[in-house]
Parts: sequence; structure tokens; C-alpha cells
Amino acid sequence: MASATASDDAAAAPGSCLMSLVFAESDGPSTSPAVAAAASAAEAAASSAPAKKKQKQQHALQIDRALLWHASPVLRGAIDAACSSSTGATELTLVGDDPAQWECVLQLLQHTASGVSWNDMAPVRTACAAFLAAKANSCMNLSYDLDMPYNTLHAASLLERYSGYTSAGVGGGSGGSAGGRGGGGGGGDGGIGGVQPNLQPHVDVVMSALNSQLGPLALRSAPRVRNEIASTARAAAAAVAKQLSVLTKHPHYRTIVSEGMQARVVATLVDGVNALLA
Repeated sequence: MASATASDDAAAAPGSCLMSLVFAESDGPSTSPAVAAAASAAEAAASSAPAKKKQKQQHALQIDRALLWHASPVLRGAIDAACSSSTGATELTLVGDDPAQWECVLQLLQHTASGVSWNDMAPVRTACAAFLAAKANSCMNLSYDLDMPYNTLHAASLLERYSGYTSAGVGGGSGGSAGGRGGGGGGGDGGIGGVQPNLQPHVDVVMSALNSQLGPLALRSAPRVRNEIASTARAAAAAVAKQLSVLTKHPHYRTIVSEGMQARVVATLVDGVNALLA
């Protein structure tokens, strides 16, 4: 679900051939950009997913490299690098990724998953939204690179774009309720711009996590006396401001971050300035 860029679109896709996915263990949490928002989500949509995700993969997973290149913009660099390696672009190593999750993703890409087809995307949106919500409070934060869906701002933007819901708190900084219906109309299955009602609880969770992470900028818990704001609150606000400074300077910030989330960032920064001047 990572956003494609203009330079990605302009790049030449590799030729078609079978590529094997090799999984290497990682000591820390997985930070691979490999379709993070769709991986475990697809597992919920495909009933044939393996039950024991922690077991070592006993058989190789294979996919056409051209298909993977088009499906995952964030893996294109790795695939291109593999094309110049001695393996002849027939092997791609994924560090820290779960083979069971990837098996489900490949079923979706190759149209072999049970219960889901590209003609009925509502189950896919539900599964992806549920995955993002499940990871919102345990894995997501603003320190991840903006290209990754584990960045809370990126995840919230994905939900705003593809769920039909947006934040009702925009314009009020970190306050307000977490989610609300988008203004656009969509297809009967709740397509882009439409509303799929069962997604709202998942949207609420992610928006709430974003509220919490942006909250220190409002400085509402500190004394509103000029030049006497608690040092701990100022330090927390400065840390968030630094993170946003890095994210907003990302070359594809306006592409990755939805308009509603851009407005939320601005509103939160304004709240912080108002608190300092109060």
C-alpha cells in the first residue's frame, strides 16, 4: 500500500521471470517496507493462511519479479539491485518479514486467495484497515520513514484515502472525535471516496493513535503561563516538532500524506504556537 512516486513510474520494469523470496530473521521488529499494511491483513482475508507463523519457512515462495516490481514500489530498489547481482534477479532476501504473511499476499497478487477477488475489494479494505488498527498503538509512530505504512501519518493517510472516512478533528488540532464520514460519494461497495461503514472503528483507532502522538505539541497539560511552560512538556513538544520537520521535508510528502492529514499537521502546529503565546 505504499505510495508510488513519479520517479518510480518512470523507471523501467525488469523482465518477467520467476523470483524466489528468501526470509532472514531479524533481532528487532520488522521494518521492511514489504507491503506492510497488506501483509497480515491479507492473512485475515485468506482462510487458507498457515496457522503457525513463527515456524521457519520450509519451502520457497516464488513470484514473477515483474509482478512484484509493479505491486510494491518500495521493493523496486531491492529488485533492481538483485537484477545486477550474480543470482540474476532470481532471489530476493526479506529481513524480518513473516513468510506466512507473504504467502497470503502472493495469493492475492496471483488471484489464488480464497474468498477474495479484485472484483470485490471491500474484504481487502476491511482486512487492511483491521491490520493497521491492530498495529496502531503497538508498532506505529512518527519516527518511521514516511515511505513506510508503520509511520502513523502514512497509515492515517491510507485510511483517509481508501476508507471513505476522514478525521472529524481536522481544524481542531489533536482534539475532537477520531473519525467521520468523508464528503465524497463512491461506488456501492464503498470504493475510494465512498464509505464502508464497518471500517469506522478501525479508522477511529488509528486516528486516536495519531492524536496521541501529535498531542504534546498542543502543550495543554502544561501551565499556560508565558515563559513558564514545564520543561518536560516543552521537550516532548520539541521532539514531535522535530519529527514533523523531517517528515514534511520528505520529497514526496504531498503525495504520501493525504490532504486531510496535511491539514491536521498544520492545525496541530498552530495549536502549539497558540499555547506558547497564551
